[in-house]
Amino acid sequence: MGWSSPSRRSISQSAPGGGAIAQAYRTQQTVIWNGPDPVPELLRLAAPYDQIAALCSEAFVLVPLIIQGRAIGVMVADWKQSRGPLDRATVDLLRPFVALTALVIEHDRTYTDSQIKVHRQTNLTRDSTVLAMVESAISGSLGLNDTLDQALTAAIASLEMDAGEIFLLDATRGDVSKVRHVGKDQDVFAERLCFCLGEGIPGRVVQTGECFIISDLADDRRFLRHQVVAAGYHTFAAVPLKSRGQVIGCLSIAGRRPNILTAADLQILTAVGAVLGLAVANSSLYEDLWFATNQLEAKIEELQQGQATLIETERLRESIPQLADNANRLPLA
Repeated sequence: MGWSSPSRRSISQSAPGGGAIAQAYRTQQTVIWNGPDPVPELLRLAAPYDQIAALCSEAFVLVPLIIQGRAIGVMVADWKQSRGPLDRATVDLLRPFVALTALVIEHDRTYTDSQIKVHRQTNLTRDSTVLAMVESAISGSLGLNDTLDQALTAAIASLEMDAGEIFLLDATRGDVSKVRHVGKDQDVFAERLCFCLGEGIPGRVVQTGECFIISDLADDRRFLRHQVVAAGYHTFAAVPLKSRGQVIGCLSIAGRRPNILTAADLQILTAVGAVLGLAVANSSLYEDLWFATNQLEAKIEELQQGQATLIETERLRESIPQLADNANRLPLA
């Protein structure tokens, strides 16, 4: 579509409620304008679109693309130079091509929609599987370290990454220390095992509570473990571990393939981090309770021993007069 002189008439506007394209789409009927008279009001392009050269022509035909009784679009053929009228034979030649085009477009849409649905279902299945594995590990009889390892293993396998780590905050020292690693290159990642708050990616995550995705580690100065970059790692993601609104640590995963993590991947990683944050907090509470219980039991045992000593002492004290009386009754030699 277009024009070659200011006198060319505009074809249509595609906005709903006006123009020849909208008319052909709504009515599912072919629309033809041969000129040379002005374009009918129903088919006229409204301002300011009537000033767009590409939408003007000497003559035009618009044929709706129809699939199973519904319009999915409109095909436009227009004459830029010729002032000759459009004949019926020319319009008829367009129809088979229009029908084929409609089928191709609909097939592509159907295929694309199917692919989107499959992708979404795959992600839902994957996410559900990961969370189920994490929850199973937490609800089992494993210790905290084994629980963290299983959860990390599930996360990196699901997201097709190569390594995973857990850092925990030491509020007394004001730093975060690495406590677990699963996957490849443990010695490489051990280049730094501790970060101050705000230092490196783990320190930033714990300080800010924000999530990080890095698609090219070599270009990110915030990442401080150069041996990891030298080992060929490109992608890195980290999410906070939280409990009762407080950040208590950081979960991170890394991979050699660049640009592979999506927003959906970050969501599932964040969910895993939230669950593990509760597990770590509950484990800390359990350890504190276990320590306090042991102290209480030790104190009770000490008191019981003291009470037994007092009872024995009192028994002996009460028996002294009787012993003395018995001694007095003994015959003198």
